[in-house]
Amino acid sequence: MGDNAQHLTPRVDTSHQNSIVCYCSDCKSVSHFCVSGVPFGQQLYFASIFPVRGQSGKGSNKEGTMRIESHPGQSLSITLLVVPAAGCSVWFALNQSGWTHATRTGMLLCAGFALLVWWMRAGTGAAAFAGGWLMAAMYFGTVTQPNGPWWRSAIPPLLLLLVLTMLATRFRRRGKEHAGLGESRKGRSASQVCANLGMAGLAAVWAQFPAAHNVALLAMTAAFAEATADTLSSEIGQALRGKTILLTTGQVVSPGTDGGMSVTGTMAGLCGSLLVAVVCQWALRLSLSGMLMAWIAGLCGLFFDSLLGATLERRELLGNNAVNFCSTVFAAAVAAVAGLWIG
Repeated sequence: MGDNAQHLTPRVDTSHQNSIVCYCSDCKSVSHFCVSGVPFGQQLYFASIFPVRGQSGKGSNKEGTMRIESHPGQSLSITLLVVPAAGCSVWFALNQSGWTHATRTGMLLCAGFALLVWWMRAGTGAAAFAGGWLMAAMYFGTVTQPNGPWWRSAIPPLLLLLVLTMLATRFRRRGKEHAGLGESRKGRSASQVCANLGMAGLAAVWAQFPAAHNVALLAMTAAFAEATADTLSSEIGQALRGKTILLTTGQVVSPGTDGGMSVTGTMAGLCGSLLVAVVCQWALRLSLSGMLMAWIAGLCGLFFDSLLGATLERRELLGNNAVNFCSTVFAAAVAAVAGLWIG
């Protein structure tokens, strides 16, 4: 597909059922990829690298918009790092605390949350499974055993993050789908969940050690803030289609371009991430200075995300999931270092 692969918008062509049509927004060209005669197993693999990104509603000729997932190996590596770590963290917590009231409450909440995500099609089945494990790791890393209430854990800010990002994703969805920027109506994939929430889950593992607990909470808050800011700035910026500039050069680019930032999108990200940070302060019992420090670290992660997008992602050295994961790691690291330095 050449150097312009990141600009292609593949679409299902119902008049040619054995082909996928890709429209390039830069050179205005159309390419057809024929899958006629390809074995079913290979078609499944082909579908995995062309995951459905959006589908129009009834009466719209059943045309769907799809997006190429670049660097699937990077996404798989992130998933294989995050999910087993979350599982080991939950196993360790259960061995330490036993089957307490807080444990039973947390397991029920996490299982119910995973089922709800799958039922609402906010994520695929694999995404719901991964999200449930991550939520459990965050819960057991922050709840007070044996009888601490669930609302004094990482669950409230996590739920707020998910609600805000879901609303932002669905805001003016038809317009984003028409521009080839809409997310899949099947919901997010497991790799997307791990890329955005994986660092918060790893911080929860760290939080189970008393000596690192307070710093880990700052890192988790920063990761939450960055994930919220990144998703809201992207989704709101693409929906409102305001002036978008490339972070590295200041060049005006189209909304949705890797490394692009708009004023409206950035402001939405700032406000949403601040709201999540405030809920973290209440639920995790952070000080005001700690909350502000973690929020600022999250904003640093947002700009780091755009920097990676404008450089490594545009050069196809990193995929979107890797960029998202690295940005949350950067935000968490800034918060952790600041927490250790300030004390």
